[in-house]
Order: sequence, then C-alpha cells, then structure tokens
Amino acid sequence: MSKQKRILITALNWGLGHATRCVPLINYLLTNNTEVILASDGKSLSYLKSEFPNLVVLELPSYNVEYSENQKTWLQLAKQLPNFKKAIEFEHETIKKIVSENNIDIIISDNRYGCYHELTQNILITHQLNIQVPGALWWTSVLVQKKLNNYINKFDECWVPDLPNEQNSLSGNLSHPAKLDIAVKYIGWLSRFSDVKSSSTKYDHDILAIVSGPEPQKTVLKELIIKQAINLSKKTLIISGDPDSNKEDVTGNIKIVPHLNSEDFSAAIKQAELVISRPGYSTLMDLSCFGKKVLFTPTPGQTEQEYLAKRMSETNAVLIKKQKDLSIANAIHNISKFEGLPAINHHSDYRKFLDAIL
Repeated sequence: MSKQKRILITALNWGLGHATRCVPLINYLLTNNTEVILASDGKSLSYLKSEFPNLVVLELPSYNVEYSENQKTWLQLAKQLPNFKKAIEFEHETIKKIVSENNIDIIISDNRYGCYHELTQNILITHQLNIQVPGALWWTSVLVQKKLNNYINKFDECWVPDLPNEQNSLSGNLSHPAKLDIAVKYIGWLSRFSDVKSSSTKYDHDILAIVSGPEPQKTVLKELIIKQAINLSKKTLIISGDPDSNKEDVTGNIKIVPHLNSEDFSAAIKQAELVISRPGYSTLMDLSCFGKKVLFTPTPGQTEQEYLAKRMSETNAVLIKKQKDLSIANAIHNISKFEGLPAINHHSDYRKFLDAIL
C-alpha cells in the first residue's frame, strides 16, 4: 500500500467562492487514504472550519483587499498592487513554516500565488489565465499578463476548473487559451453542490438572494435588495454569506440568514422561483447544478464579473442588470421571457487528476 500523502489545500479569501469550490476536492481526497490540512483567512477560514470541523485548518496572512463604495474598482485595486506583492511574499514565508512543521507532500492552492514550496508538488487552481483589463487601462494589459504568468509559472501544474473547449466552457477567454510554461489541465467544473443531496428543510420564499464578495459592495447590494424586496408581495430569503454569525433576522416578508450548510443551501436554491446573485465564476458553477432563473448583477467595476455577465447576456438564459439599474420587480415581471440557467451535468474529471497525484 502506498504511503499516505499529506496534502495542504489553501483557498483565497476573496468572497467564499474559492473555498466552496475546494469542497469536492477535499471530500474526494478524504476518501482516498489522504491526510488533508486546510488553510485560508477571514470568512473563508471560518467557512472551511464549519464545513470540515474534524480537519486541521490553519490561518494564512490576509491579502487585505479593500473595495470602494464610490471609486472605480479597478482604480482601487490598482492602488493596492504593491500591497498584493508584499502579501504574497509574506504568504510564501508562512507556507515555508507550514510545510516544515507539517511534512506536507503536495500543495493545492486556489488562487493563492504564494502557496508553493521547493520540496512539495505544487498545483495552482485558477480560471484566471487571461486578465480582463478595463478599457481605460488597455495599455497595461501586456505588463499585467506577464506578471500574472510569472506567479503561475512558479507552480508545477495549473488546474483550470472548466472544460478545455472554449465554446462549451463557462469561463470563455478568461481561461482560454492557456499560454504558460507549466502544464495546464482542464479538470472540469467544481461545485460544492455536485455531490450533495438537498436537505428536507422546507423554506417559505419565492426569491433567493445570495449576497457575496468583498465589502463594502457586498453590504451595498444587501441593502439595495432589502429596500426593494420589502415592497414586494413575494417572500425573500437573503443569504448574507457570513459563516462567523448565527444571527437570523425576519422583517416583514424578508428573512436574512448569515449562512447555510451545503445541504440546506441546495434546498433553498431548488425552492426559489428567482435567484439574485453576483455572477462570480464559482457562483456560476454552483447555480449551473440547478437550472434556475437567475438575475445577475455584477460587482461595479469588477471586470471579470462584467465579462461573464456580458457573455451570458448573449443568450436568453438569464437576466443581467447593473447594480444601479437593479429592479427586482422588473425581473419578476419579465421572468417568463428568459429560459433560466441551463442545468449542467457536472463532469467529475477532477477525480482522475487527483488520482494521478496520489
């Protein structure tokens, strides 16, 4: 029998999506003679602790990403680039200690560019191979792409949670074509819901709003939804994406819960007539398990979400609205005009790639 391998899985804390899409990988590894250690920071750290209470979950340095409520997102992020570089360097030093103290064999890092080590096999999970630079900064695209590639090429392999054929993919040219020095492997879609059975919990809602992403835009969206939903006849359930809290709140026809486990979350999605959400890539993979009617509103200035929204708007599957133009009443009125996000049979290709490293 082969030696039990010890694998460290690290997830970026930029919303919960990077942590949630690691769930199927973690579950599969735990059934295959593997010891798994997890690491992240902030709310993603809390999420992993709640989802896997029996595993060791370590804390990594925060990237301390700050969004502005009024300023262009790309401008706010551009100002923080020197801090990102320092954070990645600090993260790498932390990883050296973790590897030494825990005898790690393999590191699987979801979008944390400092999580690699010369004595381990290093795998980066990302769908962001080609950065979407805002039009005003088109002249920086070559430099930004070169810097990104330098970070990715420090790993041994890059695993993309999508299909190799761009036409059938969810991410489009975000991850196609791949132009890297290391091996790029398309491992299929990753969703926390792909192997989850919905709970029997009965929810009393017509509209489900999933509030996610970094602050302050997360709270801006939550408050906008509450302001509009309170005047509707339909009942709304808001999941505010806060695994650190247990506080629920009910006001009129609106119920707010901080967090749901995967089984209850799945049940809540299935029972909704309409889902409101950011079009983050991990959210797309999650919602594609259900084939629901969705109103997507991109985080203002977040070019990746704007690209994904534009790509989906070319079909009649979902409704896309800028945050400033968001109207839940209008979405309900026009719900019959769009087909709904196609229910996709999630591929389990990731399993064969995990088998290959065990």
